[in-house]
Amino acid sequence: MNPEPIEPATAGEPADALKLVGEALSDGDLEAAVALYDPGATLMLATDNKLCQTGEVRQALGELMATRLPVEVWVTRELTTGDLALVLAVRTISGSAIDGSVVKLAGEGGAVLRRDPERGWLVVVDDWNLIAQPA
Repeated sequence: MNPEPIEPATAGEPADALKLVGEALSDGDLEAAVALYDPGATLMLATDNKLCQTGEVRQALGELMATRLPVEVWVTRELTTGDLALVLAVRTISGSAIDGSVVKLAGEGGAVLRRDPERGWLVVVDDWNLIAQPA
């Protein structure tokens, strides 16, 4: 008997999408994190201005998840009009990496989301703005 696959969480509110992405990455669930992004999403993780276009979002999130460090998300503001939303948030990643080095990244960024009638709120544009912090 094969267990039925678990459906990825859906975001009932725009801010929930960012929090769920952080939880999924922290739990090592890349599929759940990617499911919260629109198929045509654009992502920028750090201030190096490397913009991830469609198809690269999975790879960028996978590399971030590979650090095996918790991703924490604090939503600071949410603006919604109809099926569009702007969510501003602070995200942090900190701890000891697999190689023993200390990692401390933080950033104030924002995301634009749209409501999908079947999949809930999806991230369309996401700027994490992560910057290395003093240890």
